[in-house]
Amino acid sequence: MLVDGELQVNGVRRAADTFLNLYSKYERSPRMEYYGLGADSRKEDRTRYQLNTAAVDFRAGYRFTRALNAGLDVGYGAAHTGSAGEGEVPSIETKFDQTTAPGLFDDTRFASWGFFAGFDTRDLVRGPRKGGFYGVEFDRYLDLDAGTYTHRQLALEGQQFFPYFNQQRVVALFVRARFAYTGRDDHVVPFFLLPQLGGNYDLRGFNQYRFYDNNAFAAAVEHRWYVFSGLEMAAFADAGKTVPEKGNVDFSKLNYSGGLGLRVRLRGAVVLRMDVARSREGVRWIWSLSDISRRRF
Repeated sequence: MLVDGELQVNGVRRAADTFLNLYSKYERSPRMEYYGLGADSRKEDRTRYQLNTAAVDFRAGYRFTRALNAGLDVGYGAAHTGSAGEGEVPSIETKFDQTTAPGLFDDTRFASWGFFAGFDTRDLVRGPRKGGFYGVEFDRYLDLDAGTYTHRQLALEGQQFFPYFNQQRVVALFVRARFAYTGRDDHVVPFFLLPQLGGNYDLRGFNQYRFYDNNAFAAAVEHRWYVFSGLEMAAFADAGKTVPEKGNVDFSKLNYSGGLGLRVRLRGAVVLRMDVARSREGVRWIWSLSDISRRRF
């Protein structure tokens, strides 16, 4: 269950290039999946847990040019993890504990602050055919209770689109990296806030939330071509991994997946995405109203 709301204001006090964004949500997810930490986690160790979160986030920024914007954000949130109960998939506490799933069953309140910046030259937000996006976001999370889960997160993202044959064919490149770190030996990052890979956007051939760890890197290449008005086909390949140390973020021992898909366009924008992705762990069918080019921040 997800209940959320968003208020956007552009042009504050005649400053047309300013923007404000207030977002709040409550989410109850009774079947979140967890396989353990690291790239060596096993599919056989799949478990489920309940995650309830409530958050309010305020973001203010300035558009320096049509493409370049930057700003600050502050937020408050609370998280609760619980047992998934009995079911076909074991509950998380049957295989993991506070050591292998830091923060398990430890309710926490967070305050956060950070900054973001983005350079966006894409022609469309949903299903671009040319241009690129490059962005960075930094956030510091303060554990308002015990202080144990105070940490920082840094996210980097790059997208670039290369059209040819009168933009009827497009080669798209995606690179994303996310780092979570504490800077202190007596602090840890709670497992539900760790960088993750797998699902509908990164490593599409693996289940959602398949890989967790302090650092994550993912890259994808996608080739799209025109079929007829409003429909494109796509071939794609994904690679990525999660690692405990930033120094291990490299191109060795990557996980791979790939596949084929369809893109339905309405007035130029991608409004429906259908992918069939395969990895060493099997085949996944993906139906999504969001294009893979959606920005994460």
